[in-house]
Amino acid sequence: MKEHAGHRYCMPDLKYPRVRSFQAVLLLVCCLAFILPAATFPANKLPAHITKLLDVGERCEWAHDTTILMYVTGTGGEVREINIKTRQTRSISNGQTGYYRAYYLSNGDYLLTKGPTRETARLYLRDKGLSKPAVDLGIIVREGAAVSRKQLKIAYTTDMSSIYTAEIKYTNGVPALWNAVEVVSNGNSVEPQNFRPPTEGELIYSCYGCGANEVYGVNLTTLSQVNYSNAPSTKEEPEGILPNGQFTLMESDKHTICGDQCIDVYRLKLDGLGTNFTRLTYFFDETNSNGDHYKASNPSVRDDGMCFCFQEAVAGAAAGVGQGIYLYDMAAAGISDPPIVTDIRRFRARSSNDVPAQPVGIFDLRGRMLVSHTPDRAAGVSVPQSGVYIASVTGLRGRTAERRFAVYMSGRQQGR
Repeated sequence: MKEHAGHRYCMPDLKYPRVRSFQAVLLLVCCLAFILPAATFPANKLPAHITKLLDVGERCEWAHDTTILMYVTGTGGEVREINIKTRQTRSISNGQTGYYRAYYLSNGDYLLTKGPTRETARLYLRDKGLSKPAVDLGIIVREGAAVSRKQLKIAYTTDMSSIYTAEIKYTNGVPALWNAVEVVSNGNSVEPQNFRPPTEGELIYSCYGCGANEVYGVNLTTLSQVNYSNAPSTKEEPEGILPNGQFTLMESDKHTICGDQCIDVYRLKLDGLGTNFTRLTYFFDETNSNGDHYKASNPSVRDDGMCFCFQEAVAGAAAGVGQGIYLYDMAAAGISDPPIVTDIRRFRARSSNDVPAQPVGIFDLRGRMLVSHTPDRAAGVSVPQSGVYIASVTGLRGRTAERRFAVYMSGRQQGR
């Protein structure tokens, strides 16, 4: 075991063969200096809402249990899980390497990509109990997959020219892909990223051939597409979506415009305008002792919307390569995922006590007012006349609750 910052890590000690000559020692030192990162992001430059979790690792993904996340130790490395409270880790791949991506299915099983290279990695499924060997699902997956958090459904690309959705079904406990449907083929290089919550009726994907890079969405019923970033001169790649679906995180170089080597994590509102974005990390603003800039990338949002993980690397590292994993506390940073209002319907009072005497507005799940004076339309749902209504409100943690509110027309009370 290795002790670090008061936590116990399940990490084997590194053992090197005994060397018998000065030349061999010198060669070993030179090789290690070449393959290891020059430095990590300076801890004294981290804001209070960002915490380093792991010194190595990339491609972090959250379990449905908000205390666990999964990661790959390096490109083509081992798949491991870590408990962010205890810092205990365990291997998901039984110590085997050759893995590039790792995801949780809605039933808790593991979806993994493995192969001799990143471009030839195949899709595997392993049971959550780790009691059986991983099952080859029969396809090569280029780059990553999008995995539903609510149903056994994925989106993937085999050649980066088309995106397919497919269901995962189990027959006598053996998983397989079913009902594969092409949903994107627009002549550009594409990669699926996230099913858009809360309904998952839209797939958010990266369009690499659209300008520099753009954030796109495709309606899975109509197959109509939307360019959400609308920034052809800069890189925007969606990576991780907020639980109510109004915002996505993305990698972007808006702060300097020099491509993959200059990216930080941003938040983009999915309203199709491309103008409502916020920079969340500032890793590129710092350099190491060699003068190399840092970059932050590949964020993954926890299901409760309170936190996301992301990876760091030194500028110059290949796209997707990570050299450490961090946690970003969005609540501590003052970033909220605004509640959304759906399913507004007229409320018929059973007694006068059920009707508020004053406008109650719409409140989020923490009791904060969302709408203090309700317009005649809220979240695209029509409110035809004044009166008291029931609204389903999906809040910060992705949960839905019902709230009453009153509508008043022309600045005075019209109905109760």
